[in-house]
Amino acid sequence: MPEKGNKMKIKKEVVAAGVPVFVLFLLLAVVGFRGIAAKPASAKNSRIVMRVNCDQTSASLFSSDGSASAPPVTATTCAQAIADLLNVNFELATAENSAGGFLSTYTLVAAKSVSASQSQNDVMRFACADFTNQVQYQDGSASAPTVSALTCAQAIADLLNVDFELASTEADRNTQSKVYTLVRK
Repeated sequence: MPEKGNKMKIKKEVVAAGVPVFVLFLLLAVVGFRGIAAKPASAKNSRIVMRVNCDQTSASLFSSDGSASAPPVTATTCAQAIADLLNVNFELATAENSAGGFLSTYTLVAAKSVSASQSQNDVMRFACADFTNQVQYQDGSASAPTVSALTCAQAIADLLNVDFELASTEADRNTQSKVYTLVRK
């Protein structure tokens, strides 16, 4: 008989201890999960994103797409499209090659809002042949200077000397060249 009483006593203690644990889990479920539940996106911190796809073998703008509130891209050359976006509060976030290697994709982000054009930004893109180090083509925004240097190093130096900054370099495996993008703010 004492064994039976001990088993009953043990069962009562387990059940009694289980009730507060259940109550704690219930309380955590009701109160605690509110803090870790997914929150909707806040409109007060909205960003505007533009993607510009540029042909790596020429100056042409291939395509573009933008998030809500993004301005239309009206330029036909890549450098001018990037300059126009920089002029309305966008910043160049990334530049990368497409999987096929024929396009450079520039992602630009505007913090909170796009404004009327306030400043003039110049953009210069040019390709350099890997084996000859010669400038293959150039694409500049309307007020960017023309690259007259024949070698890539001199072209970069000339642009840096007139206050341009190197923004990105993309490798083009198909044409065995590098596409340099420089920006003057």
